Amino acid sequence: MKRNSFFRRVSGVIFCVGILVLVNPDLSAEYRPPTGGEDRDQFISPLLLGRGFSVTGTESPTASIMNPAAGARTQRTTLDLAYVGLNDFGGEGLGGHVVSAGAAFPNRYGVFSGSAQFLRSELDDMRLGTGGAAHFSAAKEVFDDLLVGAGLNLYGGSADRTRIAGGLDIGFIQYGGPYAPLPNFRFGAALKNLGNFYDPVSGRTGFPSSFTPAFGIGFTPLSTDRVELDLSGDLSFPFFQNARLNLGSTLSFGDVVDVFAGWQIDLRQTVDFPEAERRSLLPSFGVGINLVLPAADNGSVEAGSPANEERRGELRTRSAAAPLYQDVWAFSAGVNVPLGVIDRNPPEIRTDYREHVYFAPNNNGVNDYFDLGITISDERYVMGYVLRIEDTDGNIVREIRNRDPRPQERNFRTFTEQLLAARAGVEIPESLRWDGTTNAGARAPDGDYLLYLESWDDNDNHAEQGPKLVTVDTTPPALELERPASEDRRFVLSDDGLSYEFTIQQSGSVEDRWLAEFVDDSDTVVRSFVFEDEAPSGITWDALDSSGMLVPDGIYRYRIQSTDRAGNTTTEELTNIFLNTTPTPITASINMGYFSPNNNGRNDEVRISLSVPIRASLRSWDLLILDARGQTVRSWSGQTEVPDHVEFNGRNESGTLLPEGVYQARFSAYYQNGHRPESVTPEFVLDLTPPTASVQLETPVFSPDGDGVLDTALFFQESSAEPQWTGVLRNEAGAQVREFRWRDRAAFRFEWDGRTEDGTPAPDGLYTYYLEAT
Repeated sequence: MKRNSFFRRVSGVIFCVGILVLVNPDLSAEYRPPTGGEDRDQFISPLLLGRGFSVTGTESPTASIMNPAAGARTQRTTLDLAYVGLNDFGGEGLGGHVVSAGAAFPNRYGVFSGSAQFLRSELDDMRLGTGGAAHFSAAKEVFDDLLVGAGLNLYGGSADRTRIAGGLDIGFIQYGGPYAPLPNFRFGAALKNLGNFYDPVSGRTGFPSSFTPAFGIGFTPLSTDRVELDLSGDLSFPFFQNARLNLGSTLSFGDVVDVFAGWQIDLRQTVDFPEAERRSLLPSFGVGINLVLPAADNGSVEAGSPANEERRGELRTRSAAAPLYQDVWAFSAGVNVPLGVIDRNPPEIRTDYREHVYFAPNNNGVNDYFDLGITISDERYVMGYVLRIEDTDGNIVREIRNRDPRPQERNFRTFTEQLLAARAGVEIPESLRWDGTTNAGARAPDGDYLLYLESWDDNDNHAEQGPKLVTVDTTPPALELERPASEDRRFVLSDDGLSYEFTIQQSGSVEDRWLAEFVDDSDTVVRSFVFEDEAPSGITWDALDSSGMLVPDGIYRYRIQSTDRAGNTTTEELTNIFLNTTPTPITASINMGYFSPNNNGRNDEVRISLSVPIRASLRSWDLLILDARGQTVRSWSGQTEVPDHVEFNGRNESGTLLPEGVYQARFSAYYQNGHRPESVTPEFVLDLTPPTASVQLETPVFSPDGDGVLDTALFFQESSAEPQWTGVLRNEAGAQVREFRWRDRAAFRFEWDGRTEDGTPAPDGLYTYYLEAT
């Protein structure tokens, strides 16, 4: 902490400053002339009964002289130094001196205080001789509202005789509780000087008196940012033979200026002593100024910055005056210096919160709770923290808290445990966990929640961090995946026939990321699709892997998965997706190019032969007869069974004979993998009209003797267009002598030179010419 470095810087000037009032309660004595032989109670009473100088005072270390419990809440090492002068205005002048020095040292086990005083007074009205005193005390805040303490007092000196004495003090101060009808109410009690008397003056009782119980109360009726008024009152019973009443008040202005006054009355002095021997009934009074020490400038902190402000200290000055006996007055001045500053800074809260946290408290073992990593530190002690969860309407849903572990039950055992225990704050866990339940133990509904983390220290400095947005989401991503029948889970050729395709139809909710994958039978991902910040939509896989290569034939599986921010996961699969790219050729052929379905027994039908080498995965086939315009005039179809051939008789579905013309057959097959092979036959002609022809002979007689006259027989002929015309010459016996062939049409004009097939001259005779076509 900064206390040590500050002490090194200010300790050199502490004893040079002499303007602080330090009211030592053991400075003045009741004066009783030695005549009469009465041993009256001698008590060095407070000069001032202001803040810190009553049974309920707390200004360390001198307040511990009045009540050893007073210093229990001291947070800083505190030093003080004071001087009191006793002046007789009746003629003796300055004849008495008191020097006092003290210190208070807080630690985890309590606050330990000590002070020492030196006294010398030879005034006739206050002949106290020369002596000294030492006071040691230990105090502790056992409970939030209870301070206890014990002290040891040592006295020694001489006036007309030398004496040494000592005694013990015990005391407590109780704050609030059922005894708090007024603001900042406190009640204190002390049993002082449990030991022997210190009586250096013959004919006097000891001072201060032994076995003196004292009781006090205090409260603050007025407290604002600028003005505070504190009142206190003590009642003590010296040696159980007297009663004294002390009243005090302190008026503070902004923690800068204190004005205080005190008044004391002694019952025995008032009743038994002559007026000349009584202590003055005039009040004591004083003023204090609290100075803020500038921070030490080490060059590391900018002057005037908040960090620099925190490193400042205080210097409390006090000066006071009190009428004592006859014309004797006491004047005091002193300085009280707390080393360092009171912790006014709230605890420092750090968390590992990341922006907008999601979790799903559905007890599935995945992200079932929200862990908030925390670190809370303070200059002193962190006394509690609370994690507050609110809904968006500001209603508190859950509180997770821890506070000072000091017990609420008060008995001898807990009192002893707290008295001996070291002061510590609450244990700070590494994280705070919200499992999504409410204070009532029910699960919080899905939705957004705001988290606030608050912590406070033993000085009631509060820090809060938040709001932090947390979403409870137990609803997994929504997905609808269309599941086609098993026979439809096959790749098909695209419409352009250039690729294979398989289409997935799906829809779902918008999520950060959907991952869709196609995997092979070894569970290797061959292709993936990603939907980011959108809903999944239909996918068409072209059977290519991520590198653009066609995947092997086989069975594939499709899976799609999304995990939302809360950890909810949705996974769907589609199995047995079959890819078969094996070619499936088919052929269709005809046995003739012309036919005449006239039921004459010749060429009445065209045989269309069908060849299907691969029949596995064949779904259907069809055979269409198309006319010259491409219109279907006859069809056959089937499923997996394909006939070897089909006979086409030239009729349509209703049995009507089709018109003459050119026709063609188209054979198609449909496979489950989308293949649609097709084969088209050559054209064939349906012809019901016989060939027509006419022949004319120029001369029925010719003589092929080479004389240039009628050497050939000249034929003129006309014919219809047919595949082939044949002209045949036969002799009288009907035997063929010569043959001629023409395609399409017979030659319009041709000559026969009278020779046979082998080129020899035919014998003279009668010959017949035939022109025929089929």
